[in-house]
Amino acid sequence: DSLAWLGEKLASPRAVRLTLTVLVLVVAALDFAPRKGWDEIETRHARLTAGCAAIDAALPRSAVLAAPVGWHLSVYLGRPVFNLAPTMTREKRMDSSEAVFDRHGIDTVVTADFAFGGEAYEKYLVRKYGPGQVVGEARVYRVRH
Repeated sequence: DSLAWLGEKLASPRAVRLTLTVLVLVVAALDFAPRKGWDEIETRHARLTAGCAAIDAALPRSAVLAAPVGWHLSVYLGRPVFNLAPTMTREKRMDSSEAVFDRHGIDTVVTADFAFGGEAYEKYLVRKYGPGQVVGEARVYRVRH
């Protein structure tokens, strides 16, 4: 918009739109790489698929799950996974998730290297609930029995 405004001060609006359109098309053509980074995406997808398959096999369907960042796990597990990060960020305390556990009946928390977040929160979980159960590349913590 700024370039269009400036260009219209120097030339006609039509010439400016045509010039900017050509410029955008040239940049798009020179930078066109639809599969750039595809190998990393494919590797991450494979880790998430395998990791979530192991988690799913280890947990009963009745388990109510949470994770520091749960939406990736929710997609790959095909079931709800509550997201703990917003509460911990807002409250600035790891133990703020305890109220979320109670409110939603969460009994299991999952952390994994292939999922987002978790390193700092995992220390809290180990201190409060013990080492957890290793499931593939993930750890599962039973927070309510």
